[in-house]
Amino acid sequence: IQPHDSATVKNDLNKDPTKGIEKADSSIFGKNVLHVQYQANKLGRYVVIGTRIAEHQHDLSKLDSVEVWIKGDGDFEIVLETIVESDTNYKTSYKGSVNKEWTRVVVTPEDFGAPDNKSYHGWDVTRNKITRFTIFVYNGSDVWIDNVKMYGINLDDLL
Repeated sequence: IQPHDSATVKNDLNKDPTKGIEKADSSIFGKNVLHVQYQANKLGRYVVIGTRIAEHQHDLSKLDSVEVWIKGDGDFEIVLETIVESDTNYKTSYKGSVNKEWTRVVVTPEDFGAPDNKSYHGWDVTRNKITRFTIFVYNGSDVWIDNVKMYGINLDDLL
């Protein structure tokens, strides 16, 4: 969990993300969820929530979909990207808005945005170079994330 461009995160989650793990309400899965309270309400401010899949690139061409359960407020962007060196960054993303109620978001490769010839390269260029999975949040102050899954990917694809 990392704030960018003057965004802030409550409870020092950027230092210890485990502080954001809370018991889920029993209406969905009944286990633990990630709860992030943040301030990123001005243009260019955002918070990155995610993980490095590995230091080397992975071919996720077989990906059927990414599933995320999310609630809160503001907007989000699900990003699959390559960060190997500072000058090597391929990414593809899907943008949406967060709802107050738990919402299942399913993103297929066709749902990822088109390349913009600057920062976003699209699924066809990025799919066989993935090193990170992230969710950017902005224009809000509260997000809950649970039960993130990638369908069509086997553990062997990530080794």
